[in-house]
Amino acid sequence: MQIKIIELSDGTSFEYRKFSGGSDIPIIMTGGAIGSHLIWSSMTGLLRRNHPVIVWNYPGLETGVRPAEFAKINTSDNIKLSYLADCLNALFQHENISSAVLAGWSLGPLVNREFALLHPEKVKALISINQLSKELLYFDSAHANIIKLQKFLGFETSGSGARELIGTHKRQFENLKNQLKKSDHPGKWAKRFRLVSPDIDELMLDAIIKDFVNVSMDTYLGYVKIPNETRKGIDSKLKEIPTFFAAGDRDIFVNYKKLMSKKSKLPNREYLLVKGGSHFSPLEYPQMLTIKIENFLSKFNK
Repeated sequence: MQIKIIELSDGTSFEYRKFSGGSDIPIIMTGGAIGSHLIWSSMTGLLRRNHPVIVWNYPGLETGVRPAEFAKINTSDNIKLSYLADCLNALFQHENISSAVLAGWSLGPLVNREFALLHPEKVKALISINQLSKELLYFDSAHANIIKLQKFLGFETSGSGARELIGTHKRQFENLKNQLKKSDHPGKWAKRFRLVSPDIDELMLDAIIKDFVNVSMDTYLGYVKIPNETRKGIDSKLKEIPTFFAAGDRDIFVNYKKLMSKKSKLPNREYLLVKGGSHFSPLEYPQMLTIKIENFLSKFNK
C-alpha cells in the first residue's frame, strides 16, 4: 500500500491510498464527510483480490490541506460537489487512469455522481452505499432504545414512531454529536442505542466517530441536493452507467424505505437492503457487500 498526496493549483491538497491488486478494472473509493479512509478498511483487502484499489480523502481530512471554504461555519458559501468532483478528476489524471468503478459511502455517492455527470466516459459503474438522503436522523423503529435516543436528541416522541430531521434543522444533529463527544467510548455508546451492528469493531468506530464530532457538518451538508433516481428526465449520462445501491435498515441517516420504494426500472440498476445494517455497512458486512458488488460488476464489465 502506498500513501500519496496530490497538491492542487489553489494551494489545497488531499491524501489517497493506493493498493495493488488484480487486473480487473480499478475501483476508486470515495468516503463521506467523516471517516476518511477508515470506513473502507474492511473492504479494500477483499476487493483488491481482483482490482487495483484507490481510497481517497477529501481536502482537510488526514494530512490534506483544508480549503478555506471548509473552515467556514454557518454560511451559505459552502464548498460545492463540483469542487470535490474536480479533486477526484485530479486523482484520475495523477494516476493516469482512463476509466474506473467509483464506489461511494454516505456523501461519497453524491460526489461520484457529480463526477459522472462531468466525465461519464471515465466511469464504468457506480457503487452507492448508505447514500445520504434528505431525512437526516430518520427513525423507523418502536424499539425502546430508539425511543430513548429520540428523547436524548430532543425529538417529540408522541405518535406512531418514524421521525425525520430535515437538513436545515440542526439542533438534534448537534445533540447527537454532543452525546457522542461526552463518551470516552463512543462506539460502545452507539451500540447501546443500536445505531450500529453489535459485531462492529469498536476501536475502528471510535476513530470514525471522532471525525464526526469534530467536523462542521454545515460545510458538507448545506449544499447537498439529493438526486432522485426516478425523476423524469434523469440525465442520459447517468442512465447509461450501471449503478448498485445498498442501504441498511438500521441506518438513521438514510430513509431506506424511500430509496427502496423508488427503484428505477432501468436494467442496469441493482438494489440491496442490508438487514441489520447501519450507516456503517462497509464495516459491518464487508464480505457480503464485496460479493454482491463483484457479482454486479461481472454483469457489466466483461
